[in-house]
Amino acid sequence: MKRREALKNIGLTLGYTAIAPSALSILQSCTSEVKTWTPVFFSKNESIVIKELVNLILPKTETSPGALDVNVPEFLDLYAFKAYDDKRQKTYKAEIDSILNELPTTELGAEALKTEDYTTLLNTYLKPNKTEAAQYRKDKNLTYRALQNLRNQAVWAFTTSETIGKNVLATILFPLFKKDVSQLTKLQVEKLGLYKNYSMKNLNQILAITVLLFTFYCCKENRENSIEPTKKETWIKLFNGKNLEGWTPKIKGHKLGDNYNNTFIVEDDVLKVSYKNYDSFNNAFGHLFYKNPYSNYKFRMDYRFTGEQVLGGKPWAFKNSGVMIHCEDPKNMGLQQNFPVSIEVQLLGGNGTDARSTGNLCTPGTHVFYKDSLVTEHIIQSSSKTFHGEQWVNLEIEVRNDSIIKHFINGENVLSYTKPHIGGAVNYNQDIWKLKENQPLKGGYISLQSESHPIEFKNIELLEL
Repeated sequence: MKRREALKNIGLTLGYTAIAPSALSILQSCTSEVKTWTPVFFSKNESIVIKELVNLILPKTETSPGALDVNVPEFLDLYAFKAYDDKRQKTYKAEIDSILNELPTTELGAEALKTEDYTTLLNTYLKPNKTEAAQYRKDKNLTYRALQNLRNQAVWAFTTSETIGKNVLATILFPLFKKDVSQLTKLQVEKLGLYKNYSMKNLNQILAITVLLFTFYCCKENRENSIEPTKKETWIKLFNGKNLEGWTPKIKGHKLGDNYNNTFIVEDDVLKVSYKNYDSFNNAFGHLFYKNPYSNYKFRMDYRFTGEQVLGGKPWAFKNSGVMIHCEDPKNMGLQQNFPVSIEVQLLGGNGTDARSTGNLCTPGTHVFYKDSLVTEHIIQSSSKTFHGEQWVNLEIEVRNDSIIKHFINGENVLSYTKPHIGGAVNYNQDIWKLKENQPLKGGYISLQSESHPIEFKNIELLEL
């Protein structure tokens, strides 16, 4: 049996949500390679608490790595993000919130919590006596259920890691597969790093299902030399370098599809915003939409500002453009609408003197969370340097649904934020969008801006995640 099939069966056996095929790649996160972790589902405080709890549940011992050694918190984060539907995500968040509410509150957040705060919590809910446990179940205590689930999931993630499968389970559990797990010695249980009072019923369950993993790892050793190379990333070219095929303009005051004054043109394999045919800008804000919407992806391109701003352009629009992501459907835009409801990755150029970062965030009709706090201001500055000339600049955007979005300039992560959603001022169809306030932005169209200053784009590509 293939590993992914075995792990899916394990998830079902333990009562977890079945994993869709597109989400099975998360199971590779439990490796011995310790990584820098940027959560995609948990908040900062949640990630700190989860990390500390699973470390206490599955600590490192002299004979076995611990949960942190095989990236269990990362696994749980990705599993919740990719495998759970909206309903289960909300339930899971409620469980995590109940855990946080049981911990002391500090002005510094979870970073100020002490080890004894966590051990007290675990001892209360994972080591109750029979009377206490019965009362928790009778009361349907959410924290009790949450910590039971967290422990089960942590052990599941731990035992599905290749390191544990090959080096621990193979030497401790597999020889006992035909026996009852109750024959495990205290030392053997400690080698597994299982928190005290883990029920024999659950240990029996883990023993029964991990034989599938053991078989996989043994087979893997015999065919390592014949494994096919990892597939290369397949980037889609959104711009063919010849024409505007796949792209549709929407310019204020003009119908969708009307490329007014040939604002968007293609020359020498470059997509250009041109104002050669303009006498004055006249607030003709434009957006060139790609034909398909996307939710989880990486977007990259090169851009540069050229020439002079057209007469009538706003002072703030000097060397100003953007890539709009999670855009509303352009068919829904009004004739006189300036900007689509979207998340704007703002592109700016310098004036030769002053600092002016690029890769910023603008939020037309939207809000986000930045550093775990709701931000309602229209602009969040990035940490990029200023580009004063007409040099090409590389932009990459990593988009994870309504979870996390990252901006990269010339390979450097200059801005990250989370939870994009509808909110704030919209300059058209205000009532319609007000009804959708706080609705998460899970995906949408991609568009390139024309805001009165000539700009060029090339190497426009997308990688679906």
